[in-house]
Amino acid sequence: MVKGFGSKYSGCVYENHLYPSGTTWTVDGCTECSCDLGVTTCTDCPQPEFQQCTYQGIEFDHATNWTSPFDPCDHCNCTDGVVKCMTEICNEECDHPVPHQTECCHECTVA
Repeated sequence: MVKGFGSKYSGCVYENHLYPSGTTWTVDGCTECSCDLGVTTCTDCPQPEFQQCTYQGIEFDHATNWTSPFDPCDHCNCTDGVVKCMTEICNEECDHPVPHQTECCHECTVA
């Protein structure tokens, strides 16, 4: 109980501010605090829920980057349920390219 408001006053002091019992307030634009009979309780901001992505039947989490298992030249990412892919472009100016199964661009060799 906080004294100085007539008889007895039930409230909470949070960051040098007095809040009456039964009130709620927001800290940092997200965290919600409440005062109940002199006890301050704060609840952290809820974490946003992001959608997973499905690419070629495979599930990927939000903010994940990957190379397509079907084409090593396709590099993709998942942003809240949306898949975006970019195709790597190789500089293939060689007479004897040697393909790699797991890499997009061929290796140039001298024959």
